[in-house]
Amino acid sequence: MEMLITPEYYDAEYYGHSDKKKPYMKDGKLEHYASYQSYGPWSGWDYIISAIKKIFDPVKILDVGCGTGSFVHYAINAGLDCTGIDYSQWCIDHPYKKAKGHIFKADALELPFEDSEFDFILCTDMMEHIFWENVQDTINEIYRVCTDTIFFNIACSRDNDPVYKLIEGRLVPEHLQHLAVAGHVTVIPHNEWGNYLIFIPWYEDKDSQEWFRAIMPFGVIQNWIDIFIMRRL
Repeated sequence: MEMLITPEYYDAEYYGHSDKKKPYMKDGKLEHYASYQSYGPWSGWDYIISAIKKIFDPVKILDVGCGTGSFVHYAINAGLDCTGIDYSQWCIDHPYKKAKGHIFKADALELPFEDSEFDFILCTDMMEHIFWENVQDTINEIYRVCTDTIFFNIACSRDNDPVYKLIEGRLVPEHLQHLAVAGHVTVIPHNEWGNYLIFIPWYEDKDSQEWFRAIMPFGVIQNWIDIFIMRRL
């Protein structure tokens, strides 16, 4: 079975808003992907936004890879100035209520914003969706539009998990389809991500990472294992 990851891949089937599910091969058998979003809205954003306000006191926020705008919705509800971008047209056409008019179709490789336009950028569960050859340019572009803080949460390989770096425009090998069906096209270890994220004038603010984890209810971010909070010197 052929699998090709493109912006159009992120549609109703992917987000669990269709009777159909994304097909993929695993161990020679055809299976179907059940998105976690099939189970309804996630209630953790209020806690996360409260922590972000307490630690960083942001003025203007950008959510890169915003999906249907769940974070943007809750951020605006909390009185924050927040914009989101995603390269899935389906997401932009199916926004959360308060995200409507605040999320836009754009590619993280070419953000439609001025240099240093935002003081806080959220980038959760997005970098693993960037094809390997575009990773460094995407990081550079995110850094370009930020003056202070970038919060990354990235799905990384752990222990004996496969490490892989897929190339844009190529079919996903069958032996990786059960992993890539979630849209994960670059899966590398935590330390390797650090090699790409940390360079002058940006450093990893581990004190803020510890503070964030300390004030968050564990159940809210138990799957947020690989957080990088990057600050500008």
